[in-house]
Amino acid sequence: MPLIIFSPIRTHFTPRFLDDDGMKGKLNWRGDQISSFWLFAIAAMPSVVALVFYLTAAFTTPFEVNYGEGTTLYLSTHLGQFYQPLQEPPFILSIYPPIYATVTAGVTQLLDDPFFAGRLVSLLAAGISTFFLITSIRNIRGDCNTVLPIVLGLAFLLSPVVGFKYGIFARVDMLGVAFGSAAIAFYLRLEGQKQLLTVSILLVAMLFTKQSLIALPIAIAVTEFINHRYIRSVKFGILTGIIGLSILGVLVVLSDGVAWTHLVEYNQSVSFSIYHSLTRLAKFVAVVSPLLGALTLAGISNRSKISPQSFPFVYVTVAFILTVFYLTRSGTSLNHALELLLALHLFAGLIVPKVGKVSLSSQFTAGQILTVFLSAQLLLPSVAAATVLAPVQAPTGASAVASNVSEINGPVLSEDVGLTVHSDRAITNDPLLLNQLAEQGTWNGSLLTERLRRGNISCIVLKRTLAEAEDSYWTEDTIIAIRRNYQQSTQIGEYHIYGQNNSNAACNQ
Repeated sequence: MPLIIFSPIRTHFTPRFLDDDGMKGKLNWRGDQISSFWLFAIAAMPSVVALVFYLTAAFTTPFEVNYGEGTTLYLSTHLGQFYQPLQEPPFILSIYPPIYATVTAGVTQLLDDPFFAGRLVSLLAAGISTFFLITSIRNIRGDCNTVLPIVLGLAFLLSPVVGFKYGIFARVDMLGVAFGSAAIAFYLRLEGQKQLLTVSILLVAMLFTKQSLIALPIAIAVTEFINHRYIRSVKFGILTGIIGLSILGVLVVLSDGVAWTHLVEYNQSVSFSIYHSLTRLAKFVAVVSPLLGALTLAGISNRSKISPQSFPFVYVTVAFILTVFYLTRSGTSLNHALELLLALHLFAGLIVPKVGKVSLSSQFTAGQILTVFLSAQLLLPSVAAATVLAPVQAPTGASAVASNVSEINGPVLSEDVGLTVHSDRAITNDPLLLNQLAEQGTWNGSLLTERLRRGNISCIVLKRTLAEAEDSYWTEDTIIAIRRNYQQSTQIGEYHIYGQNNSNAACNQ
């Protein structure tokens, strides 16, 4: 297999290619590899600077800056409220397994700041994922070149989907991917019973962080099967299934069946859209377009056919199929493409080094163009940060409203869960999920309506007017109860605050 080596003198910082025999058994960390390392480091520097700005903003903003953070962090600070009947306050949906919230709860105990703790867990998970990705790429290649694994690892970490979103937000996704990346590393490195047990445990940990991360378990089982290791394929499936179902059974029993309702029934999407899937896939392609260009070039110029039986090939295929399906669901975002992103970088570690001395024209070789592609992939996040990526900032007026809410004695009904993470207030979940449940007929809001009729809710905090809220998960009876018993007391930034007609001092400030 040809091996990429970089020569700064003869090719102006573009790679030249030698067969493995040219440096068999040598860790050729000489001037050519050192120069190529600095070339890619310079290309990555603008994205690293942009990442630092995003990290600074994320870790100094104690409010929800990404959909879902508030609910996740509320559950991490109220673990006892996991898997409660939705008809009872605080009206929170626990649609994810408890691993992320439990880990974040432990870190919060040390730092006393749930937002900082949740984002730190995601950042560490992104770093762990990158480390195991680099390790796996080196294992797959089996050569001594160090630059390419590091470049692909950096490209993953600096991807706008990772470094500028789910790697710095308090969401469950990156921790699940971290468990998955560890499972890949041990799957490629270990053998026998150690491999079977270690990988199965890590797969279960991934699934009980986010239950939709199923591409990797499927890919491992399929890889074993198509390589005629039928019994081992079945063993992976059975062991992972036994451990996972046992844990799920414990959760269901301890919650009197409510865990099943939250994890499965409440997770059913009410609509699918091919248009939305294609739109989101287009965004994903834009995020990794230079890498896809490198993969295309590697596939065209590769002198030896990539085996469809190899694990990276199977993984990227399964991840692509599942990602296309996930992105058709209403309310989904590119967090559902994280497994595909990991699989693409792993697959690149397999196919990119196999580019040979293919001349695409009289002036350029495949290796030289490949260098341009990889440099562009490292530069792309900084371009995205300066153009299309949304800044990390709290909603307008969030600080003032949070101070207001903290002074209210009774329960608060809020559609911004992040506002009440720091206080023990009865809250309702974000409109998106409750809208879906209302359309399914699962949520009728009768208990909430009764509490509003009786004036048991001291204050209502909305990020829209009451008139705009009418066309949502709130029933007609709920709207009538609010209009009879509450009136808008003030508007602070994006927030509309409604107090009881008989006046609540804090609500009417």
